[in-house]
Amino acid sequence: MDGVYPGAFTAAGGSLEDAEADLRSTLTEVLLDIAEESGDVAEFTSQAEDFLRATDDGTVAEWDSALERVRRSSEVSVAGLTRQSADEHQPFVQVTGGSPEADAPLLLSEKPESLELSAAA
Repeated sequence: MDGVYPGAFTAAGGSLEDAEADLRSTLTEVLLDIAEESGDVAEFTSQAEDFLRATDDGTVAEWDSALERVRRSSEVSVAGLTRQSADEHQPFVQVTGGSPEADAPLLLSEKPESLELSAAA
């Protein structure tokens, strides 16, 4: 799996489920690394959001091309994935949780209440 958002890493597996598990594991490692390097919640949030919004021009071009092919065909589908409009479901990243104060120290024992990622086709 090569991501468009985030586009800074790749996950792999023998099946979609295996690739998703690898993606989650790799993403967790990256976010823990960012947390270890961050001095406070605000810095973690900023760096995590920057990482998750990072793209690769080649991958974005592939995504745009694939999106146009999907839009032209009603028969493109992937088992287990729901088809959604890319115009109505834009990628977003939102890091929430931890201490409400942005300058509070980031403790690795604090787990964000949620980390939301969304991609649409």
